[in-house]
Amino acid sequence: MPERPTSHPDRRERKLEIQEEVSQARRPMDTVQLHAYKEWKVTVPSQVRSLVEGHLLGANVRVDTSDMPSVVEFYRGMKQMLAEPSTDADTFDVSDVVQRQLSALARMEIGEEQVNLFGALADKDIGFGVKENYVRTKLLPRLEFLRQRDRRLMNQAREKADATALTGEQEEEEYTPHRAPTQESEGLPSEAIATIAPFYGGYHTDTVFDVYDPITLTWKKSPRRLQSLPEQSLDESRLRRYRSTVKNGHASVKVARGWGADKKSVRWSGSEPSLWELLVDQDGIMRVKTDGGESVGFDIDIAPSADAIDLAPPEGEVGAIPDVFPQELESQARAIMLSDVSASARMRRIASLIHGRLEYDMDPKWDAVYKADSTKYFESIWEHKKAKCDEANTMLTRLLTRLGVHARFMGGHSVRAKSPAGEAMLLESNRHAWCMAWDMSKQEWIRLDATPAGDPNVDQEEQQEELGEGDYGEQEAEIMSAEDLEKRLEKMEQEALTEQERLEPELAYAKEAKCTLEEARAVLKKISELRMAQNTRERIVDRGPVLMSQMDEIDPDELVAGYIELQSGSQDPHIGIREQTESIKEQWFGGYEVYIAADMSLSMNDMIEGVKKADAQRDMVFLLVDSCMNSAVCARQKERSLKASMPVKVSVAVFGQKTEIVLPLTDAWG
Repeated sequence: MPERPTSHPDRRERKLEIQEEVSQARRPMDTVQLHAYKEWKVTVPSQVRSLVEGHLLGANVRVDTSDMPSVVEFYRGMKQMLAEPSTDADTFDVSDVVQRQLSALARMEIGEEQVNLFGALADKDIGFGVKENYVRTKLLPRLEFLRQRDRRLMNQAREKADATALTGEQEEEEYTPHRAPTQESEGLPSEAIATIAPFYGGYHTDTVFDVYDPITLTWKKSPRRLQSLPEQSLDESRLRRYRSTVKNGHASVKVARGWGADKKSVRWSGSEPSLWELLVDQDGIMRVKTDGGESVGFDIDIAPSADAIDLAPPEGEVGAIPDVFPQELESQARAIMLSDVSASARMRRIASLIHGRLEYDMDPKWDAVYKADSTKYFESIWEHKKAKCDEANTMLTRLLTRLGVHARFMGGHSVRAKSPAGEAMLLESNRHAWCMAWDMSKQEWIRLDATPAGDPNVDQEEQQEELGEGDYGEQEAEIMSAEDLEKRLEKMEQEALTEQERLEPELAYAKEAKCTLEEARAVLKKISELRMAQNTRERIVDRGPVLMSQMDEIDPDELVAGYIELQSGSQDPHIGIREQTESIKEQWFGGYEVYIAADMSLSMNDMIEGVKKADAQRDMVFLLVDSCMNSAVCARQKERSLKASMPVKVSVAVFGQKTEIVLPLTDAWG
C-alpha cells in the first residue's frame, strides 16, 4: 500500500515555530495599514488572498479546484512561486500559456526597475497597499485572460462535430457493493455518461442512499420529494457546460456539492421534447424529465451557487442497527467518539482508521469471500483488508450509524479523466462511492471518503486533507477576519479621537498663535507651571511627637518622658517634633489691576473680513471689562474669609486724536 504523509510531531512543532516567527516579524498595523488591508480584502479574490496570507502565516493552503482549469494551474504555480520566488516557472507542470503568465509576473517592468510580483507578495515588510495595487493592476488582468481563454475553448469544444459521444444512464433505485469481473481497458473511451467543459474534476453526486439491508447488503433510497428547480444565481466566472442524454425520459444532472444550474440555459441536441421539466429532490439531486419517455441529448450551464440545494438535514433519532463489526474496529471507534475533539474531527478519525487499515483491490474473487455470510461481511473485509470504495464506505456509513451519527451512502463519480477537448468525463469506470455524515454541533454535513489509497480516480491529497491526515492545511487563510478588522479600526479611530480631544487646547493655541504644535505645547506647559507655583502654598497638616531618629527638632515637653524610656531600655525615645506639610491650591491669590488702552485713531474705521475694526475692539474691551468686574464681585464675596483683602480693579484709556481715561480705576461695573 502506498505510504501516506503523516503529521509528525517535528513537523507540527516546525509549523508552530514558523507561525511564531511570522507573528514576531509582523509589526502591528496602524490605521493607514489597516485601511489598506481592508481594501485588500475587498478587492482581491479569496483564493489569491488565502495563498498570500497563508504564506505569510506559514500555513499550507489548498488550491480551490472549482475555478477554470487554467486558473487552477496558475494558482498552483503561484503557490510554488510564493514559497520560492526565484523559481523558474518553466519547471512547473502547467500549460505553456500559464507558464508565460507566471514568468511575466516574476519579471515585471515598473519604471526602470524589474520587480518579482511573487517576491513582493511574499515579503512581510511590504504593506498590503502595495500588494493590493500589484494584484489589481498586474495579476487580476492575467487571471481574467486565462478565464476568457478557457471559455472560448469551452465554446469551441461544444461546437465540434467529433465531441465525446454521450450515452446517459438509467437511474438506479438500489445498489449492492460489488466487483466487476474485468478491469477497464487502457486509454480514454470515445463515449461518456456525461461531460463537463471546461474540465472540473472531483466528486459529482447523483444518488443518496439512506436505507440499508444488512441481510442482502443492499442500499436503497427513501421516497424522493421532487419539486421544480428554483431560480439559482451562478458564479459566472466559474461557469461550465454540462452535457448528457435523457435516457428513457430521465437523466440526473451530476454536479458537485454547492453547485447549481441555470434552468433557462437548457439546449437540446435534437428536437426539443414536447414536454419536459427540470426537477430537484430534497437532497439537491437535479433531474431532467421528458414526457413520454423520450431519449434526447441536452446541455445546461452549471456553476457554484449561493442558492445550491444541499443534502436534506436528518429527521428523527438514529435507530439501532443489527450489523456486526470487528471487535477491534468498534472498540477503537468508540474510544475515538469519547475523545475531547470536535464532532467532525471524531468522524474524520474513524474514517481515517478504516482508510488506513484497508488496501485498494479490484480482484473479483473477494466478492464471493465477503458475501459468503452477510452477517460477517464487515468482519471479513477487516480480516482480509482488500476493499474498494463502495465496500470501505459502506463499512464507514454503517459504523457511524451504529455510533449514533446520521450518515448517508453517496453515489456518483470521482472525476480525473479529461478528454482531448478538455472535458471532464463522467464514465462508468470512474463511478465512486463515499459517505456524508451529520455534524450535530455545527448542523451541517461533512464529506468523508474511507476509500483505501490507490484508487486512480481519487485525488489522494484532497482525500487525506479532508480526513485530517498529512499537513495539507486549510482552503482559506487570513491574517485577520473582517469582523476583527472592523473592531481594530473602530478601536484605533476611537483612540485617535481621544488623542485629538486631548490635544485640542494645544492645537487651538498653535493655530491662533501661528506657531508649531511643539511650541504651543511648551508655552502651555510653562503657563501651567507658573499658575501652580503662584497659586500654591505649604500647609502644616500634622505636628506631633516622634521618635528621636525621625525628629526635626527637640520637644522640651517630652524630655522627661524620653528619659524614662531610655531608662527602660529604649534606644529611640519619643523626644522629637516633626511637621508634616502638603501643597494646597489657593482659591484666591493677591489682587490685581487691569489697564486697557483702546485705539481710537482713524485707522480703526477700516474693515477686516466685513467687520469694522473699531466695533471688534469695542466688543473685546466690553468682554474683558465684564470678566474683570465679575472677578471683583467674587473677590468681595470671599473677602471676609481671607486674611487680607484681594481687590480686582480695571481702568480703560483711549488714544487717537486725543488721549483720555474713559473708565477710572474701579471695581464697580456701572
